[in-house]
Amino acid sequence: MDNFKQFTQEKTGMRIVDLLPKKVKHALYRLAHKDKYKAALNMYHELKKDKDVKSRGLKDFEMQDIAADAFKLNHKEFRKILNRRTRYT
Repeated sequence: MDNFKQFTQEKTGMRIVDLLPKKVKHALYRLAHKDKYKAALNMYHELKKDKDVKSRGLKDFEMQDIAADAFKLNHKEFRKILNRRTRYT
């Protein structure tokens, strides 16, 4: 019986997550990467306070891109979080 389960699992090669609706998959991804988003938010807020960053003349969206890139996040998604459409507290 175990061989059959293993065979069918290898044969299909699909994950259960792939069968879920797009909205649910997106919510699961966001929940799984919540700590990355929180860390990126903290980094962005620290960059805004840093005197060296201010002296270099970095714009606000450039600081957002730096924080998103540091944690390999989507820039558009990170901006949504900054607009408080989604909260990570």
